[in-house]
Amino acid sequence: VYVSNCGEAILHDKESCIYLALLGRGESSISDIAQLSHLTRPEVYRFLPHLLEVGILTQHIIGKRRFYRA
Repeated sequence: VYVSNCGEAILHDKESCIYLALLGRGESSISDIAQLSHLTRPEVYRFLPHLLEVGILTQHIIGKRRFYRA
């Protein structure tokens, strides 16, 4: 867990893996994120909502597919 100056937890280790995998990548699908971050797809699905909530990632929907960008 990464901690801010105020002592609050900001990112879980696996969330930081997702963020770092997406930096400079453009839009990526869940499968791409899982492959780049060396996490399973269920793990990616578990941690994405928090990253979207805090504004670290954005989501773009094209047809039925969702893409994410850091």
